Amino acid sequence: MDNEVRAVLTHYDQRAAKELALMQELSPDEMMRRVDEFLISIGPDTGTVLNILVKSLRARTILEIGTSYGHSTVFLAEAARNNGKVITVDISADKQRYADEQLTAAGLDSFVEFLTGDARDLIASITGSL
Repeated sequence: MDNEVRAVLTHYDQRAAKELALMQELSPDEMMRRVDEFLISIGPDTGTVLNILVKSLRARTILEIGTSYGHSTVFLAEAARNNGKVITVDISADKQRYADEQLTAAGLDSFVEFLTGDARDLIASITGSL
């Protein structure tokens, strides 16, 4: 991984730690009301395994259902950098905008296609192009 990707992943790790501390201060009801505000981190270990798996499979097209804030998307796009692309689907345009900003900072945005909407509808429209 190059320095730009590492910097973005460090940003995600720092955000996740900060938000975990905040979540622990909230009541369960408040946490559930605000759950979409928080990064649900896959963590560096899971991300690394995901990255290695995708590289070993030499996947040309990767379909990610649930971009969220793009943490796993960075790992997937880094793995796809040499021979593929990631198509990532999420219902939240705001979360995808954040993910796109991070992927741009990592230099990986050209390996990712964002689709915004209900995955059940969007998957049917893209399966012919996979």
